[in-house]
Amino acid sequence: MFTRRFALLALVTTAIVSGALIFLLDAAPVAALFTGLAAGVLAGVMPAASRDGRFPGAHGGRRRATVVANVVILGSALVVPAALGLDRTTQLSLSLLVLLTGYAAFMLGSAAVIEEIQT
Repeated sequence: MFTRRFALLALVTTAIVSGALIFLLDAAPVAALFTGLAAGVLAGVMPAASRDGRFPGAHGGRRRATVVANVVILGSALVVPAALGLDRTTQLSLSLLVLLTGYAAFMLGSAAVIEEIQT
C-alpha cells in the first residue's frame, strides 16, 4: 500500500494544500504544513481504500466504527474551533487541521489493521 504512487500523491497534495492555506488564508506555516501533510496522507490512502472492501464503511457490517469516527472527528472539527472564539481564518484553518488529521489517522489505523490481518 505504501508505494511510490502513495508517496508522490501525498507529497504533491501536501504542497498544494499547505501553499493554499498559507497564501489564501494566511495560516501559520506550521499549521499549514501539518494540515497539508494530513491531507496528503489521506489522498495517498484513499485510492487503496476505495478499491479494498475491507476498510470500514466500504460495505459490510463494520459501520459502527465509521459512525463513531465520523461523530468524533466532525464534532471536534466543527464545535471546538468555533467555541474558542478565534477569528474566521484561524477557525477555518484549525477546523481543517482537526478534520484532515482525524480522517487520516482513522484511515491509516484501518490500513494498519488490514495489513496486520494479512500477515
